[in-house]
Amino acid sequence: MQATGQESASSAPAEAGHNSGKTEMTEAEKKQLFFHHFNKINDQLAVVNAAKEEYKRLRKTAKADGLTLADLDFALRCATLEDPSIVPDELKRMALIAEWFALAKQSDLFEDFDDGLERIRQEGVTAGLLAKDRDSHEYTTGSTEAEMFESGWDEAQESRLKDLQSALEKNNANKAEAKKAELIKKADAQADAEEDGGEDPFDGEGDDEDLRPRFKQDEQTKH
Repeated sequence: MQATGQESASSAPAEAGHNSGKTEMTEAEKKQLFFHHFNKINDQLAVVNAAKEEYKRLRKTAKADGLTLADLDFALRCATLEDPSIVPDELKRMALIAEWFALAKQSDLFEDFDDGLERIRQEGVTAGLLAKDRDSHEYTTGSTEAEMFESGWDEAQESRLKDLQSALEKNNANKAEAKKAELIKKADAQADAEEDGGEDPFDGEGDDEDLRPRFKQDEQTKH
């Protein structure tokens, strides 16, 4: 049985660009919707760029304080690892390669970490250094494991109060001393340059040359 013209039209695919029942927006509405999203993205981009600049500034400050940026990058990686076995395995491979080049013995560089209570205590120390909560662990409250974790956390906090303050004070003192030494070095260099390369204003080519100021010579010429 042949389809009628009406049946053929109804079964034909919709033409390209057909809205399938969607309400068409006016050009003004499209423009407003576009800039609604554009302004939000643009504002967030400014926040992102400002954060990038602050990130660069913090890295420069850390480098100026004597830290190695590669060490910080490695620490950031360690802090976000989902599989904690990745880093130990990688370190073992690096230690093995170092041994191949006779740089160090693998057993001296890397030993298996104790998986007992000492490891749990170190987890607590790390949590304290990362400014996490004291109870940010999965051990049962009051258990030996929980006590070891919290003991490590307390140790890190105590060290932060004592050692961080002294480290900052010594670092600032070293910076001041280095700046003072640099100023003295520049002053000495400038003094040496003036002594060795300075021109004597009274060192003329002839002994009879009139070295009086030019304006006095002009005055006498007028008379």
